[in-house]
Amino acid sequence: MALLACGVEMHSHAMLSDSDAEHSARPSVTYGYVRDVDRVIARALAAGAKIEVEPSERRWGDRVGGFTDPFNNRGWLATPASWHK
Repeated sequence: MALLACGVEMHSHAMLSDSDAEHSARPSVTYGYVRDVDRVIARALAAGAKIEVEPSERRWGDRVGGFTDPFNNRGWLATPASWHK
């Protein structure tokens, strides 16, 4: 379990290793589901992230938004249509 700068708790599995000539180090991209995507992205922005895509309803019903943190990692967060208030 990890606590992101924006206050979101996340759990994931990842393989970490040193970079080499064939496999260079690169930023990550994370996609996750949260109860209130607008609130969580606002917290990420307050912590120094930059908005990539404002949260909005997608054609399949989920509310999705994206941001990039100060280390160039990208985060995509969504509130599923079934979780909407």
